[in-house]
Parts: sequence; C-alpha cells; structure tokens
Amino acid sequence: MSAVMSDDGLLSAEALQSITGKTRPHAQAAWFQRQFAVSLPYNTERAIISRTLFEQLQAKRAGLLSQAAPAEPERPRLYSVKKPA
Repeated sequence: MSAVMSDDGLLSAEALQSITGKTRPHAQAAWFQRQFAVSLPYNTERAIISRTLFEQLQAKRAGLLSQAAPAEPERPRLYSVKKPA
C-alpha cells in the first residue's frame, strides 16, 4: 500500500481496498456501516473518509478514546408565528 492518503487528507482508493477488501465504492461504504456503524458518502472512485477519522474509529473500537463525543447543543424551541383563526 504505497499511497495511504491522497493529497486532500482522504484515504486513497488503494488504501480503502486494502482495508475493506472491497473495490466498489458503495461496497466500501457498506463495509464501514457494518463495522463501525457510520454512514459514509462515496463517489465513483471510493468511499470518502479521512485517515484521521478512520484512526479515531479504530481507537474507539479498541477502547482507547477516553473522551466521549461532544453532545450536540440543545436546539432552541420553535414557536408558531401564525395566529389562530
């Protein structure tokens, strides 16, 4: 595996094929869904995932991440602006 990461910080098509054993982008994305329960976008060449995210997913699975993912901020309450008829 010579090119692990492409210039844009994403895993290369060759690296993804080596990791997943799959050549088709949708199959690579499905593999990540089964293995890590994440939904990845993909294009005609590969599933789109950064090397950093892949390493974090592996660390989480191995129990090496001590910090939980930050919770999403609470959404503000929505109020109707229509007046009752």
